[in-house]
Amino acid sequence: SFPTRRSSDLDLAASLGNLGISLSEMGRREEALYANQEAVDIRRRLAVENPDRFLPDLAASLNNFGTSLSAMGRKSESRELYEEVVQMYRHLADIHQAAFLPDLASSLNNLAVQRSDTGDRAGALDAIIEAVDGYRQLAVVHPYAFLPHLASSLNNLAVQRSDTGDRAGALDAIIEAVDIRRQLATTNPAAFLPDLALSLNNLATQRSNLGNSTGALDAITEAVRLYRQLAVISPEAYLANLATTLNNLASQHRKLGQRDEGLAAVEEAVGISRRLGGMNPAAFLPNLAMLLNNIAVDFGELGRREEALVAFNEAVD
Repeated sequence: SFPTRRSSDLDLAASLGNLGISLSEMGRREEALYANQEAVDIRRRLAVENPDRFLPDLAASLNNFGTSLSAMGRKSESRELYEEVVQMYRHLADIHQAAFLPDLASSLNNLAVQRSDTGDRAGALDAIIEAVDGYRQLAVVHPYAFLPHLASSLNNLAVQRSDTGDRAGALDAIIEAVDIRRQLATTNPAAFLPDLALSLNNLATQRSNLGNSTGALDAITEAVRLYRQLAVISPEAYLANLATTLNNLASQHRKLGQRDEGLAAVEEAVGISRRLGGMNPAAFLPNLAMLLNNIAVDFGELGRREEALVAFNEAVD
């Protein structure tokens, strides 16, 4: 027997979705965009005929299409799609919460990013707060599956609260994220140490914003230690993170008047970035130039003017 038109459309939309993901992973963004758009067109038509059956598929395709638009820099269009996706998953979660609350929370996370990228900080905060609430519910029932997502959303919540001027609220959110990720890293360090290091970086920023330079130094020092461990195991994945975190460590040392310690941290960061820049100039030379500028300032403040001049000249080159 021959397949029906509807089953052929279903198979084609599914294949286009998979094609879009593969093309995106290969960096072929424009082709991925067209594949995802065609999948959306097919599934939108099917959802008009039978929304109960096909709305979940349409929401998934819209999510992929929004990701493609965002990757192409088309932020406003991407935001519009994510707004639509959230409304779909909100409707689906009202009918069957257990099945669709995870999708709703994930889409709210994405929407928060898009709203922030288009300048709507208050709207981004609303979306990420709702995402956190959703993941909090899910983590009570299935902690192993959803605590990582809750921690990620709390990390994003800290950023959004900070962007809207709520520094105390940002600190509360990132402390909770760090606590969760520390717990997760105890049980599975290979999977969760990178996330813990990232949140410790954020914790250092939030403490510094509130004037707690000593607490910020403690957090960033721990983040450096973790990235050192990770870079030993997988240097290609974590050396860049180590360099960035060492630069943040230098900044905290400077705030505490510890100029020699700050210089030592940024010198190590320069050495790592010099090595990375030799392997991939396009990716890492901008960061090396920034670090050379920082180290030149440090040399100057320590009265080492000739070394400062050498570093400034290399940064310019």
